[in-house]
Amino acid sequence: DNYKVYNSYIRGIPLGTTAEEFESSLVSSGSVSVVNNGIDKTGTLCTGDKAIVYDTDGSTYGVYDIIIMGDVMPDGNINISDLMAVKNSLINKNTLNENQKTAADVNNSSSVDIGDVVQIKNHIIGKNIITQ
Repeated sequence: DNYKVYNSYIRGIPLGTTAEEFESSLVSSGSVSVVNNGIDKTGTLCTGDKAIVYDTDGSTYGVYDIIIMGDVMPDGNINISDLMAVKNSLINKNTLNENQKTAADVNNSSSVDIGDVVQIKNHIIGKNIITQ
């Protein structure tokens, strides 16, 4: 798979990928575990899950936040709640945390703006697909 690893997060994970699929596709030596709030994750990955990568000796190599582009309200889907969270953040009705801001910047402009709202809306109505 074509995952993109940045300083503290991983993106490029296809929407709908399960923790099991992700874990089995990632490491050829050592291991990886996905957790949410410290508990082993099962089911669909969402923004804010954590990938813990272990060396072959079992020591922790790194901990990375998982980002699913467009999944601002971390449920593993891109839907109206994500659209409203981004829209409301632009009019200062709510504040997005860093993971949410990264997931919301679907046009990769380095900021959350109206272009992101449009792309998320277009994804929801099937006009385009958000690139992970």
